[in-house]
Amino acid sequence: MTTEDRLKALRAGKILNDDVFLDCLEALDADYVAAWRASKTPEEREKCWYMQNALAAIRHAAELGAEEVE
Repeated sequence: MTTEDRLKALRAGKILNDDVFLDCLEALDADYVAAWRASKTPEEREKCWYMQNALAAIRHAAELGAEEVE
């Protein structure tokens, strides 16, 4: 890993682990769960499922980025 890559990883880690950013992810997660519960069609539930998976991918990326810097 180059020095530039390490600096980018550190900056990304700061953003992805920032309390405000994490609060936003939690709020989005709650919104998607509420939308899923209120959905009336399989298509609406599927859209919520995709959104949940996108949030999970962001969280996973944050975890991997933190590990790479350590």
